[in-house]
Amino acid sequence: MTTVTAIKTIHIDVEIPEKVFLSLGEEVNLFKGNIKLYAAIFLFQSHKLSLGKSAEFADVSKDLFIELLNQYKIPIIDYSKEDLEEELARLQEC
Repeated sequence: MTTVTAIKTIHIDVEIPEKVFLSLGEEVNLFKGNIKLYAAIFLFQSHKLSLGKSAEFADVSKDLFIELLNQYKIPIIDYSKEDLEEELARLQEC
């Protein structure tokens, strides 16, 4: 027997001034569908969520999320110069 665990969710309403929304040039239903994606991309880009958690937040697969990041020209790996140098130094020690 398989037990299905309900995933708890939080519902958040967002109010957007009509003038601001109209300046986006998007259809309401399309925007509603994309708002979680936009938030997930921002949270990933600002290092608040991992790639996997961001994809989960957006309700898409990791592969699709990576494709979307590519479309928006957002790097999947975002090392600072210092972090990259440290990582390369660690790899050379192995």
